[in-house]
Amino acid sequence: MGRRVQRQLQDGVGRAPRGVDAVQTGCQGRANSALRDRGSGGRHADLAARHRECSRDAVRIGDRPAAQRAEPARGQGVPGRREDPSGRQLRRLQRAQLERAEPVQLPVGADVSVRHGRQRRHPAGARRTTGRDVPVLAVASTAGAVLPRAAPPALVRGVPRITRWRPDSDYCAESVCRLLRFIVEPGARILNIRCETGRLLDAVSPSYGVGVESRQPLVEAARARYPRFTFIQSDPDRLDLPERFDYILVNDLSDTVDLVAGIERLVPLCEPHTRIVVCGYTRLWRRRLAFAEGDVHGLLQTAGFRVVRTHRLILMPMRIPFVSELVNRIAACLPLVSKLCMVSVVVARPEPKAVSADSVSVSVVVPCRNERGNVAAAVERMPRLGRHTEILFCDDRSTDGTGDEVRRAIARNPDRDIRLIDGPGICKADNVWTGFRASRGDILIILDADLTVMPEELPHFVRALTDGRAELANGSRMAYPMQKSAMSRSHVIGNRMMSAIFSYLLDHPVKDTLCGTKALWRRDWERIEAQLGSWGVQDRWGDHELLLGAGRLQLAIVDVPVHYQERVHGVSKMVGVASNLFRMLRLCAAAGPRLKTGS
Repeated sequence: MGRRVQRQLQDGVGRAPRGVDAVQTGCQGRANSALRDRGSGGRHADLAARHRECSRDAVRIGDRPAAQRAEPARGQGVPGRREDPSGRQLRRLQRAQLERAEPVQLPVGADVSVRHGRQRRHPAGARRTTGRDVPVLAVASTAGAVLPRAAPPALVRGVPRITRWRPDSDYCAESVCRLLRFIVEPGARILNIRCETGRLLDAVSPSYGVGVESRQPLVEAARARYPRFTFIQSDPDRLDLPERFDYILVNDLSDTVDLVAGIERLVPLCEPHTRIVVCGYTRLWRRRLAFAEGDVHGLLQTAGFRVVRTHRLILMPMRIPFVSELVNRIAACLPLVSKLCMVSVVVARPEPKAVSADSVSVSVVVPCRNERGNVAAAVERMPRLGRHTEILFCDDRSTDGTGDEVRRAIARNPDRDIRLIDGPGICKADNVWTGFRASRGDILIILDADLTVMPEELPHFVRALTDGRAELANGSRMAYPMQKSAMSRSHVIGNRMMSAIFSYLLDHPVKDTLCGTKALWRRDWERIEAQLGSWGVQDRWGDHELLLGAGRLQLAIVDVPVHYQERVHGVSKMVGVASNLFRMLRLCAAAGPRLKTGS
């Protein structure tokens, strides 16, 4: 009988006979229940009269126009009914669609009961019963209550399955905002699709923020709450803006009519460095919470975007002091366990456009310390890259005359742009940063002065950037066979260990984290420079600092295979393997939770 009442209530709007049947069925069921409880004594006549009176009232209600058979007015509830979080959220969702409805007052004595929840309180003398969930805004009770209309079909299909159980929405929102503050650079130009009341837009602190929302009440609330931002009422698949943004945050597209069109509308709004950030659910939670991570990947690729990275968070979607933080900030970062997280944040970039290699200038930074015997060979073997090649020797206070050898090389090659930069004498990382700051090229390349990586392979790094495949080209010495004495066994083991850790932290395979040859665009270096030293542990070599900075900025990292050879002159500066490995592990431990969950 419960399913029949539900169907009658859903279909009864605008059709009086079925609405009357629904009311009469409820009255008949109540009367029969009372008869069974009280027996067949002298109260038969009273109960029958009560049933006939209720039926006449129901007929009078059913004869009214459909617009008058409406939901409760704003703020009205059901006497005697305990409000629960899921009920409040269901009311809030439906109230936005039913604001024009006019309530209909039932006469005193009318008793129309639609059961909602596990138990329902009834007037005195009636039996307490249990029932099935009915997806309506409210239920009618005694005098002064209102008769609800069934919820719209789309809302009935989408909401009740979720509202039976909901995570702690405030706690989940705080976790997502924390991750987005880590991903999004402060002071950027940001567009927020499905901004609701603007909370997410405010959390990332943009210099210029635009929010798009299809529901007018939410747009008005957002404008009143955050007047410094611009809010527009529009559907995502009809969005048309003459601006471009650094980040586009997509909160939810599950109720958009044309999802592909909604994503394709974002393409004209993107710069080459723009990042699309889509919040969704992982596959494990899809049946309960609808939009899945795999669906987001497919939509982005169909619309012409490349997925760069996927973050997963919220393993325990409720706030329990200490326990929630331990589970969601540490356990949720572990391999395999992260697959169980509820929320996935997918980051994508526009399909890259190729740039002519002859249209860019290249600066090759050569950090050196006591590498006097390799300076001349580095200049002679250096290929001409782009429209102009700049070679910067960063002498980190050498004691073997490396600086003098560089000056002689400059005098012998007047047709080459060669400069000598004095390093700080602290570590290789600071020496490289000094060279980057002094460079003038569009593309920056690091080439170690020991020449164990051949200079002839540098054009591969330039092509990886100009073709758009990479935003950070990382050299990989593990692709080709190497000479036995080129790398010691302890270095091989440590390198493979760090590669496995960084591949997990960056959610992208990195086969060689300690190769000194790397290339990136100057504009990206300027963004990474602002983050140097923010991880809590100093990186003395600079390789991990670049990888972590690229991971935080959601840059595309691509391995470029290189040949690794034995050193010809000088000795290796990579000593103290155990202490260096311990420092690197500390750096990974400090950076891991931030890269994964933003905490």
